[in-house]
Amino acid sequence: MTTTAEQHHRTDAELVLARYRAEYVRIGYMYAGEMSPDYAGRVTGLDFDRALAAIKQLLADGVLRRRKCLSWTYELVPAERLKLINASGLRERWEAEAPYFYPNSPVYGEIPFVLREMAVAQVAELGQYAGDGAR
Repeated sequence: MTTTAEQHHRTDAELVLARYRAEYVRIGYMYAGEMSPDYAGRVTGLDFDRALAAIKQLLADGVLRRRKCLSWTYELVPAERLKLINASGLRERWEAEAPYFYPNSPVYGEIPFVLREMAVAQVAELGQYAGDGAR
């Protein structure tokens, strides 16, 4: 049975996740739609502590990860980003809206980056199975 506090944080987490997804669809080709807890709070109407608690829940759920940079920001994991790329037609949409960011560039583009990250994750997962002696 979930407590009222757990339900409240789940609702906050759903609100923050919806905002991360919307931000990714809007401008994910630039900075992968990342947000800090402060910004996430401002755009969702949550105070900093509630936004941070929601982000921590999404980290625990495996939907967000810490962005690999010096700032205290978070982004959707590659699997979530790939779902949005496919469901929202972002390959074509971003190419039409912001071709100067080269979203499909094999070197700099967000979409090939997500595909590479997914491939690396799949190889790592397969490596776990290869180590158990199963053939």
